[in-house]
Amino acid sequence: MKAYRHYEMKLKQIERKTSETGMSPSDTLRVKGLVIMGKPIAEAIRSVKGEEESETMEISEKESHGDRYDVEKLRRIIRAQRSRLRNQGSTIERLKRERKSLLGKIRELEDEKSRLEKKLERIQYEYSKDLLLNRELSHKLKVIEKLQKKYADEKSRREALERDLDSLLQIRDMESSGDTTPIKIIETFTRDGIRRACSRWKIKTGDVLLLRSSEGGGSQTARILLDLGPRAIITEDKMSHQALEVFEGAEVPVIPVRSLHIGVHGDFGSVKTQDLNREIKKWKHRLNEKRKKEEEEELLKVITEYRAQRRRNHK
Repeated sequence: MKAYRHYEMKLKQIERKTSETGMSPSDTLRVKGLVIMGKPIAEAIRSVKGEEESETMEISEKESHGDRYDVEKLRRIIRAQRSRLRNQGSTIERLKRERKSLLGKIRELEDEKSRLEKKLERIQYEYSKDLLLNRELSHKLKVIEKLQKKYADEKSRREALERDLDSLLQIRDMESSGDTTPIKIIETFTRDGIRRACSRWKIKTGDVLLLRSSEGGGSQTARILLDLGPRAIITEDKMSHQALEVFEGAEVPVIPVRSLHIGVHGDFGSVKTQDLNREIKKWKHRLNEKRKKEEEEELLKVITEYRAQRRRNHK
């Protein structure tokens, strides 16, 4: 394509310059042939003009000297001109073939360009479609992950409910037998801990409760637990004085875990009923002894104050 355009511009330039100098079409073809063979345009024009002038001068000289006019030489010149014209004609035909070949290549390149543009459009379309598919796939994967998490949560919840149900059935069997007393566990002595235990174990009046941790439990928390009506409370650590006063005032036994042999059944415990009754009886006995002592101390205090008052009055 570059070669074709290069020659095309030069050929047009040659035609313009030879037209300005008044050269004949045959001389123009000769100039084109010389330029294509590598000569500059100006030099080719001068060369063709020089040949023309030389031939003209030679012919004129021979005419002026008729006796020396050489017909054979003139014929050789004519043959040379014809040969040159044939060579120029061959060059022109070659250039035409080259031009035709270049035009064919241009059409092929344009077809290739069109084909590549269509391919590019198809690739861009496929890329856009893949991008949309990837976005849709990403969205679906997120939905799947969300459903999987929800399924796992529901499965864990179902398993927990099944365990709780089994535990409740075992607790019911224990309550029916009478030999063993079930113990429902409260993890923390707080409002949330009590609420979670109530939701899980359906705590009712007469249940025996085990406090894993008494930390943070005061008189108000003790009253919340007292409203549930427990038969006894077992503790794994030391309970606050304020909470103990609330339970003692309501005569609800608070028994240390070390005083009983507690069996573990998954998430709840159990104790032999006779052992529990024995510890409850001991606790009530200690409470009665404590109250008697407090009453005696209070009575002695009143008597002491009365005697002191009488001595003051006699003085």
